[in-house]
Amino acid sequence: MNDVVAALSPYLDGQVARLDVAALRSAGAGANVALTATVTSTMVAVTTTKANDAQPTPEPPRALSLHARRVVFGAAAIAALLATGIGVRMLATRPTSATPATPIPSAAPTVTTVADLPAPSSSVDGARDAYRLAMYGYRTADLHGTREHMMHAVELDPTMAAAYLRLAIAMHWGGAETTSAREALEKAARFRPNLSARDAALLDAIEPGILRDPADHAEMMKRLLAMTERYPSDAELALLYGSALLDHGDADVAIAPLVRATELDPLWVVSWVSLGQARSYVGDEGGAMRAWNECARIAPTARPADGIGLPCSRSKASVRG
Repeated sequence: MNDVVAALSPYLDGQVARLDVAALRSAGAGANVALTATVTSTMVAVTTTKANDAQPTPEPPRALSLHARRVVFGAAAIAALLATGIGVRMLATRPTSATPATPIPSAAPTVTTVADLPAPSSSVDGARDAYRLAMYGYRTADLHGTREHMMHAVELDPTMAAAYLRLAIAMHWGGAETTSAREALEKAARFRPNLSARDAALLDAIEPGILRDPADHAEMMKRLLAMTERYPSDAELALLYGSALLDHGDADVAIAPLVRATELDPLWVVSWVSLGQARSYVGDEGGAMRAWNECARIAPTARPADGIGLPCSRSKASVRG
């Protein structure tokens, strides 16, 4: 390497106008000398051709610019490395192309039951605990417990919009209490900034069927359908959409979202009760019995929030009777 630099020094210092290729070849040695001469001669030609074409009479030798010195020195250094075999090994170990990254598969949508929904934030002690107890009752079809704990939550924290939202749902679908459901939903709307994005969208979806007078059930069903498409793995939304269809007399259409609700959350009592009702209304008594039997199996003493107020084991007889 030192011999190569020594051979280059007169040219780099501006003492001569052209490289002494013979000296550089001698310094490079080995089979790679030709490559050394080729690289360096090519770099010199690039830097001098323009000057030679413009001025027929050669100018006195002058020192190269800093850029030219770096270019030539770099070329010579590469040639020297190749001559010693080091550069060959470096190039041999360098990957020829980047290995393409393995694409990450899209994660399947996460199933969301009412037990998975986060409790709303609150600065009042006990309000979140009351809300969680109410949501447990909501899932197990304890209508009385749901309402009692939700009422306690809003007594502790009157700004808890999520509790008002669930109260409106329980009153509308569980007890057909139109006025009370409307008042609860109005309070949920008043404290809308405290809702999650998902619950705010749910409020908008059920608003036509609860707040409007007269109620616009068709618009509510349209919005609930859009929500089930946006959140395809959300058990509550599947149940509410199916329940809205059932209330509107579309039992045959309601079966699919109600089946979906039982698939997403097999332990949600109300979904089994509602599915049994829908199947019974379309004349599928066998399917209705299976749904009610499943309801009785998972919650034999539950009192479903379906307006009947009877344990699952007796719902089938009450609906048909």
